[in-house]
Amino acid sequence: MDNKLLEEIIFFLKGDKQKLCTVSTVTEDRKPESAFVYYTFDENLNIYFITRAGSRKYKNGMKNPNISFVVFTENPPKTLQLEGTLSIVTDPKAQTWLFPELVTLATERNLVPPISQMDTSEVMFMKITPNWVRFGNFELGRNDGMFQEIKIKG
Repeated sequence: MDNKLLEEIIFFLKGDKQKLCTVSTVTEDRKPESAFVYYTFDENLNIYFITRAGSRKYKNGMKNPNISFVVFTENPPKTLQLEGTLSIVTDPKAQTWLFPELVTLATERNLVPPISQMDTSEVMFMKITPNWVRFGNFELGRNDGMFQEIKIKG
C-alpha cells in the first residue's frame, strides 16, 4: 500500500468536519439503495457507522455484503470512493469506542442524533472493510493526476 497516499487519505478523513457520507447497498432485485450516515474510521481505512436492524442498508447488507462509501469536500475539492464488505461489529470494546465517536458527530452540530431516536435493541454497529479505494483530488496545480487508487491486499 502506498504510505504517502494512505497518509493523504487519513488526513483528508480527519479534516472532514461533517463526517457525513453516502453508503450504497444492493437489494435482492439488484437495485441500488443509498443513504447518508455519520461515519468514523480507523488507520486501515475501515469505515464504521450505526444503523437500525430494520433499515434497508442493514437488511441489504446482510443478504449481500457488498457496499460502497463516498465522501467529498467542496473546499478543497476532494473525494474518497471506497468499495468493500459490510459486517456487524459485535465486540463490546469496539462498540464502546464507536458509540461516542458517532453520536458526538450529530450533537456537535446541535442535531438530535438519529441513534437517540432508536430503540437501543435495534442499534447495529457496522464496519466496511475496503477492497478498493480511490482518492480524487481536484485542486488546481496538481501534477500527479486527479485520481489515485490503493491496491488492497487480499
